[in-house]
Amino acid sequence: TRKARGPETELVWYPDEAQYTRRLRRTVNKLIEHMKDLGPKSRDIAVLGVSRDSLPEELHAPGFFTRPVVDAGGDPEGQVVQVGTLQSFKGLEAMAVVLVGLRDLDSLGSRQLAYVGGTRAKSFLRILLPDDIQETVQQRLPEILTLLDADAAESGRQL
Repeated sequence: TRKARGPETELVWYPDEAQYTRRLRRTVNKLIEHMKDLGPKSRDIAVLGVSRDSLPEELHAPGFFTRPVVDAGGDPEGQVVQVGTLQSFKGLEAMAVVLVGLRDLDSLGSRQLAYVGGTRAKSFLRILLPDDIQETVQQRLPEILTLLDADAAESGRQL
């Protein structure tokens, strides 16, 4: 099995809902800055939530990110951040994906959502997680990341 090449998946921890919104904003804006030297077709970013509840209303406020926000699932025009649920992004990919809304990784369903969300990223994957599940993540995430690496290597994508 070939190992996928590319940046490591980053886990971004947050202690509470107020910090969640701040860390989400900072994470996306750092990605935008990091990707600015890539070609125009390689700068797409998607924020994907496991549910609508995991996507703060502030995301749609002008100036929240340094790029405008559009609903995920279409063919975006220009430099935007797509925002939506995993279901709205079915079958699509983005150069960078920020996965939000995972509350645990104990259940098979939660691990499957993490896997599905992670496979939407062509190169950059960031996962925002609450501090209180760090122990569970340390136990379960290696399994998910191994699956993601294997999937990326099989399809020739970079993670």
